Amino acid sequence: MGFVARRHLKAAYCGSGQIDHNQGDAVVSPAIDLTGVWAADDGATYYIQQLSDGSVTWVGLNNSGFHRGIDFTNVFRGRVSSDGTMLSGSWVDVPRGESNNSGTLSLDIVPSPYGPPIGPNEFRQKADGTSGGFGGRVWTRGLSPSGPFPLGPQDIKDIESRVQRYDKPLGENNPPCRDFTVMWGSITEVYWPTLPPERTYCSFVSGWEPGDGDFSFDLTPDFSRVSAYFWIADWVEGPFDDFDGPANEHILSLFDRYKLFHCEAAMYGRENDSDHCADQPLILLPAWQENAGNSVLVNGRPINGSFVEVIVNDHRVGAPPAPYKALRFGGAVGGRQVDLTPGAVARVTGVIADDAGHEDEVAPEIHPVYAIDVVQDFGVRRPDGNVNLTGVWHANDSGTYYLHQTGNTLWWLGMSRDQGRTFANVFYGTIVGNVIEGDWVDVPIGAGGARSGGSLTLIGEALSTELTKIFQSRLFGASAWTKLYDT
Repeated sequence: MGFVARRHLKAAYCGSGQIDHNQGDAVVSPAIDLTGVWAADDGATYYIQQLSDGSVTWVGLNNSGFHRGIDFTNVFRGRVSSDGTMLSGSWVDVPRGESNNSGTLSLDIVPSPYGPPIGPNEFRQKADGTSGGFGGRVWTRGLSPSGPFPLGPQDIKDIESRVQRYDKPLGENNPPCRDFTVMWGSITEVYWPTLPPERTYCSFVSGWEPGDGDFSFDLTPDFSRVSAYFWIADWVEGPFDDFDGPANEHILSLFDRYKLFHCEAAMYGRENDSDHCADQPLILLPAWQENAGNSVLVNGRPINGSFVEVIVNDHRVGAPPAPYKALRFGGAVGGRQVDLTPGAVARVTGVIADDAGHEDEVAPEIHPVYAIDVVQDFGVRRPDGNVNLTGVWHANDSGTYYLHQTGNTLWWLGMSRDQGRTFANVFYGTIVGNVIEGDWVDVPIGAGGARSGGSLTLIGEALSTELTKIFQSRLFGASAWTKLYDT
């Protein structure tokens, strides 16, 4: 997949709907090139990849904020008609969003008034050939720099220099060292937040100390679940005002001393200063008091400012000594209650930072936290028994994979830890026994992201929580998948 291979897949659809890599290229009118980023009237952005045979793959993510696709995320596979006037195929919602629909889709391709060099600039949904209640009716390609475009890199040092806290910018208190870090481990202690006098942003940024509103917890990492290049790759370059040397060496020295990461979810992540606190919010980073895609996520759902503090008296074997503090969230996928509690296994995504705001040296931090996935106890599954591979998965490329199984058909959207900037791929396959065979195509979420495709074969049982790659026709970065939770 995305890390090395950059060549376009040369393939043609055969009658089964799979991609046949042994057939020659079908030729489509050179005026038809749909690859790019499109905006639709359903409030989503569509990242489309067209191959040379006229086959088309996309992912559509609703524009919900920092975390896109929280309301709905759909994937599509289809092909352009031989005369270049229509696009038709199948689509499903994947469980990055709350929607869980599927169907067929037929679109008219509207020629561009600017001629073939630019290509079509509009799709329009056709009633005939469309099913499942797809929301989008009209798609428009960005024709100017202000239109839709692939995501560029996120400059976390610049962003955090502008995010306001009660005393100084976030980047001064917590210099960022590694963005979009995915860390898997065990929670050892949970800390309730100290809140400002009111939950309003003006109260938060007014300078009242110490009510920074962060809720926090300690995480003992399991490095077997993260990239082998974790301590080498993707660290923020210096110089740093608060420590000497490279960021990775500084954080490693702190970890060697404390053996944990202290994780903090911010209450707000806005640029507005105290003089403009009541103005239109300029939200730069997710925070638990924000809403929708600008909120911190717990098991894929935004906190939206809502959680409760609980005391747990759990005397089961293996549980922490009772009583202990926990935080309870009620909005996770499927309406299941999720507890952030000592002893739980969790995957945390966020920014590794140095806590320069303390006079004394302290443990390294993940601050701010972008998302928390509390790994499900798969000994307790839905009572109706309607469980399959559908759900949210972690892979050993540190990506997140959103799987949707219908019968013996499996779709997924795989996204790199930087929200698809490095790679984003759509897979479609068939399940026979414990074998999954299918094809994947990269879609252009990231401006410099992967552009490839190929075939994969995986093994795993019907109720698997682990999948393993046994064949790839082209390099695919992940080789093992672990289920985080059912949806």
